[in-house]
Amino acid sequence: GETIFEQGDEPRHMFNLTEGTIRLVKLLPNGRRQIVGFVFPGDMLGLSNHGAYTCSAEAIGPVTLCRFPREKLLALLEEFPN
Repeated sequence: GETIFEQGDEPRHMFNLTEGTIRLVKLLPNGRRQIVGFVFPGDMLGLSNHGAYTCSAEAIGPVTLCRFPREKLLALLEEFPN
């Protein structure tokens, strides 16, 4: 149940899930929460281009993630696009 990142936070990192499952949750204006998706091993998350994460990411049980600083990863992808 641990939160990886919160909806509305500045996207400082991107993540690759290597073990476990993560649920993506959107907070609705009426205070309810809506599950909008799931992340499975091998998936990337935190790729927001909106200036903020558009949903929250919550671990469902134990997970293992690789965390990448967003700016460094984007610079690397720009330098080596292939």
